Amino acid sequence: MYKNSKAFGYILVEKEFAESNHEHYKQVLKGFEKVCKERNLKLVKVYEDRFTDANAPQPTKEFLNLLGVKGKYDYLINFSLGHYMIMSPDGQLEII
Repeated sequence: MYKNSKAFGYILVEKEFAESNHEHYKQVLKGFEKVCKERNLKLVKVYEDRFTDANAPQPTKEFLNLLGVKGKYDYLINFSLGHYMIMSPDGQLEII
């Protein structure tokens, strides 16, 4: 199912956590690598949108463009609410 497939990651992160290289932030990024390794996926890039209390998060244009290009990726991995969610282009979702 996964063999030799490309994957992109996505995370919404508090700007302060990312800029201070907070331990939880580092663990989440390592988790993307671990999920891909366990499933023989090639992690191409992890997109992240940073937010503060003063501004609402907005998806990056590069990430939105990626979603609109068919065949650009095989799997999208999102980290949310403490879980990784792996979505295939055909819409199947695996939560781990």
